[in-house]
Amino acid sequence: LKGVGEYTAAAIASFAFKLPYAVVDGNVFRLLSRFYGIDTPIDTSKGKREFSEIAKTLLVKKEPDTHNQAIMEFGSQMCKPKQPNCNSCPLRDECVAFANNTIHLLPVKKGKVKVKTVFFEYFFFKMNGYTLVNKRANDGIWQNMYEFPLITTNDLKNTEEILNHNQFESWVKGIDFSIESISEFKHILSHRKINARFWEIKCQNTLPASNFQKIKIETIDKLAVSRLIEKFIQAKI
Repeated sequence: LKGVGEYTAAAIASFAFKLPYAVVDGNVFRLLSRFYGIDTPIDTSKGKREFSEIAKTLLVKKEPDTHNQAIMEFGSQMCKPKQPNCNSCPLRDECVAFANNTIHLLPVKKGKVKVKTVFFEYFFFKMNGYTLVNKRANDGIWQNMYEFPLITTNDLKNTEEILNHNQFESWVKGIDFSIESISEFKHILSHRKINARFWEIKCQNTLPASNFQKIKIETIDKLAVSRLIEKFIQAKI
């Protein structure tokens, strides 16, 4: 279900239906990393898998709800982020972090990803009910999704700079066209802030001849597109 991650799914399965699923929240990450002395970053895929597997092996399957509540409560009340109650902790003698004096260093986080700002210039060429799209072949979360012809820049360009861009000039060479509108959208990803503009361009004699796919505009909502493209389609098409 949309918006339901592993933590929420495990919590519902465990607490509502008493199914044997281990719940791993921040308190559990902290407790396990300190007790076992694990320095794998908890905010990485590898770390999440590693801690999830440990939590599964520890789970009391006959009483998963009680177990999950207890371990989360223990992490919250005893193994606190700051000033943990190590002196009264019943697990102290077996705690690797306590023995190595690394309580203050665990758990480890890789850190926030530096967000880069980029500028996407999409071109919605249209003529006689047709437009052009391209299927992304590069790696990334939008791989194999469709999009309009795109020019990417690292800073905001004015209209003249875009129209004089080598890529754009190659697309519209020999074509009579007019710009009907320019729409702006912002889209935030974990590692990137996208400032997008969609240039709605009416071609008079022909569409740009390139490796793009020519489709009917009325069928565009049937294509797999990014959320950014979807927002434009919903607003303008």
